[in-house]
Amino acid sequence: MVEFNLISFDVSILGTQFNAKNGIGTSIYNTSSALATSSRGPAVVTPWAETDDTSLVSRYNKIRNKSSFINENTSAVKEAGFDKDDKALFTLYAALNDLKTIAEYAKDNKTSSSLIAGLSIQFQNGLSQVDQYIRSAQLDKLVLLAGEKKSYVTSTAALGRDNRNITGQAISISNTSALSGLNGDETFTLSLSDGFGVADNLEINLAEINGDITLSSIKDLINSKILSLTELNGNGETVSKYKSRIAIEEIGDGKYGFKFNVDGIEKISLNAASSSPSLIITSSNVSSDYGAVKTGTLTEYSNLDGSGLTKSYSHEIAGIDENGFVIPADLSEKNSEATKSTTVKYETTPTAVKVDSQGNSYVVGTTQGDFGGQINGAQTSDVFLSKFDSVGNLLWSRLLGASDEAEGFDLAIDSDDNVIIAGKTNEELITSDVFSGTDSFITKYSGKGEELWTRQLDTISTDQANSLITDANGDIYFTGQVNGRFDTTTTNQGGSDAVLVKLGGASGIVLETTQFGTSANDYGRKIAIAEDGNLLVLSEENGNAVIRKLDKNNLDSTLASYDVGNLSGGKVTGISVVGSEIYISGSTLSGGLNGGTVTSAYNGGKDGFVTKLTDNGASLSADWTSYLGTGSSDELAGIDVYNGAVYVAGTTGGTLAGGTRSGLTDGFAVKLNASTGAVDWQQQLAGTTGYNQVTGIAVVQSGTSVLDKLGLPSGTIDHTQTRDLATQTSLRAGDNFYFTVNGGRKIKVDIREGDTFDRLVTRINALSTRNLKASITYGENGPALKLEARNGATIDFISEADGRDALSKLGLEERSIISSEVLFNLDNEEYGPDNLGGIFALGLNKAFSFSTRKEAEYIFNQLDNAIKVIQSAHRSLTYDPIKAQVLEAAKNNFGPAPAFLQDRLARYQDGLQRVLAITGGTII
Repeated sequence: MVEFNLISFDVSILGTQFNAKNGIGTSIYNTSSALATSSRGPAVVTPWAETDDTSLVSRYNKIRNKSSFINENTSAVKEAGFDKDDKALFTLYAALNDLKTIAEYAKDNKTSSSLIAGLSIQFQNGLSQVDQYIRSAQLDKLVLLAGEKKSYVTSTAALGRDNRNITGQAISISNTSALSGLNGDETFTLSLSDGFGVADNLEINLAEINGDITLSSIKDLINSKILSLTELNGNGETVSKYKSRIAIEEIGDGKYGFKFNVDGIEKISLNAASSSPSLIITSSNVSSDYGAVKTGTLTEYSNLDGSGLTKSYSHEIAGIDENGFVIPADLSEKNSEATKSTTVKYETTPTAVKVDSQGNSYVVGTTQGDFGGQINGAQTSDVFLSKFDSVGNLLWSRLLGASDEAEGFDLAIDSDDNVIIAGKTNEELITSDVFSGTDSFITKYSGKGEELWTRQLDTISTDQANSLITDANGDIYFTGQVNGRFDTTTTNQGGSDAVLVKLGGASGIVLETTQFGTSANDYGRKIAIAEDGNLLVLSEENGNAVIRKLDKNNLDSTLASYDVGNLSGGKVTGISVVGSEIYISGSTLSGGLNGGTVTSAYNGGKDGFVTKLTDNGASLSADWTSYLGTGSSDELAGIDVYNGAVYVAGTTGGTLAGGTRSGLTDGFAVKLNASTGAVDWQQQLAGTTGYNQVTGIAVVQSGTSVLDKLGLPSGTIDHTQTRDLATQTSLRAGDNFYFTVNGGRKIKVDIREGDTFDRLVTRINALSTRNLKASITYGENGPALKLEARNGATIDFISEADGRDALSKLGLEERSIISSEVLFNLDNEEYGPDNLGGIFALGLNKAFSFSTRKEAEYIFNQLDNAIKVIQSAHRSLTYDPIKAQVLEAAKNNFGPAPAFLQDRLARYQDGLQRVLAITGGTII
């Protein structure tokens, strides 16, 4: 028997000898430092020639406080000399090695879980620097790609899909368990229509159910009622008039609720008599954990009779990173499944909430993250608007589409259930914006989320809109502040002044403005419509709370005013009007306000306060003031009045009488008697262990009903939306981006009014002729944009520099894409000393971050692969004669495959066709 011994041979020695002989830059691989130095000649010592054998803790401690990961001035990088490729590779190696250490430290079981969030922040900062460096690095023989080796990119932004079905909230652990909280005699109305004719109204009476009231028994009752509605078809046969049905759905793990499967264009409406009003409260919350992010909460509270608030639902409101990543299944484990990365949340603050005639809640605020599938293209923050149904289901969200920084402060709902939001922005929202600086903006949306118009008040001064209201004609008034003159018709009184502006509801055209205040700083905070139709503006003027009544026909004319007194550093936060009664809320560090009779004494420190005034037509007078809070710092966020009761909500740093403290600050709610100001009840609201802050309050007059107990929304339910770019993404008309073909001239792609992906695709293809192919691809989030390089071209995408960047809002980046022919060397260029280098993709994802050890471990492995690609790219710069010989020999290996290989290939293709018959697709 003959034994063969495989002799290991480093082919790079031949490469080094050949390159040295022919004057080509060479490398030393896996050698000791001494050997590398003694034999280097023209060779380059790689930074990975020596390994770091120190402990993980020691390696991480070296970079614990590192914030700059790209450094071209290290000794290792200097080894590259003037070689651009090696300089970039060695710089990237050092950065990736540091990031790998961070990921390794995060995945280590000895590392505290509380540190992972902070490690991820440091990691993301470094990853962003690596990404930017790859895009800007000056290279010679190499092309480096941060992501995957693909000839195309696909927009993260998609246009979504209409889902006409109606899913309720989970209310039971099984289909057959008796439902609690029901008496058995509740009724509600189910209305159905075919979208054209008059709706049919069905009364659903739970008393008709024999036995326990369960999900199954209610489902059977409702479906039997729907089946009772019949009509004759074209053949004269009696058939069911409607195809929509109610079913039972698992909503959450092991919890069940109702789902209406709505057929075609049929429409469903649900209505029931309410038993009592409820409160909608928005808040911001941030835990005390290291690296915690502030997010918002929308909560409905029922049971307002004083026996203790009941939480009907509570939902987090948070901007996220839509660009997540997927950890693939482990093929070595039988039951392993692919898992999506933990959702990364960004700072989000809801600032106001209002309820429409159907019981839907609208929330406006500010976020740094993506929202509702829309990509946040703002440099700092953008404004969000979200609509929720009566049981808290999110119906849609919109981003304003700011380019730098914008904040949303208030919203109003008109008689047609359109919603109008107000705030400020420091960059262009509309193309007519000329002057730089912070401007007020007003945007009007339909109830379906269509942007009807946006008005940016482009003044030469700095201004912002703080609060707004609509009148009976649908016209809009907002109040705010301006530093300087608001327009040519107004005069600055000194410092910042309060402003009042009237806009036409149909178009947003400015109809009238006024500016008022003292020689100090003044701010218009809140606005309301008086009983006689005139305007009530609640302002802070030189530190005093002042309410003014202004003539609706001449805003410069003040009909009445009242000075509530100096707030001593507090602020006013709310106004509500019922007939001639005016209620205002705020906070003060003074117990001596001019607010009439004190019905609840000042507690010291900062207190919330409610003051009732009477509108006497030509004058205003104060009736009573109630101070609310503890001996700590307390403030009110807003006020609403309904059915003889005043409801306020705010934030306390102390403990209310009878309350329990859960955080460093807590939210609280109070009910006052509207006539006397006496406290009916007050309740401290449970929150996180960190900071909880109430930001808005609204009374739901339709309140709670049997529908809430069944987890079903009330009102007319229609989930259809307009599916264009302006509605479903944060893009605005006038946004644009550029592309170049093979480094040629910049070609501009602009976004226009009414654009869909179809129109955008047609425009791009007309601009690019044959080198850039635009198309629409369809996924679970609906249609998205696909851009592919063709015909050997390299396409570079370039952002718009003036803040109207469409790339970021599409979820795309400044990137190069290379056609498949070049990317995968399909033209079979000859390998030789004059054809070194190539295209290398590191496989990095800009969304890489970790909240768990599993995610850190996955990213650690991806970084390890990226480092191997760096090393492979470096080796490609050295001519390898063995590789050349193998490739040359492979050319001669052609002809028909052996019979056994042909048989194996046939069986493989047969199996693949069977799989594709199930999953869809073809063999190319």
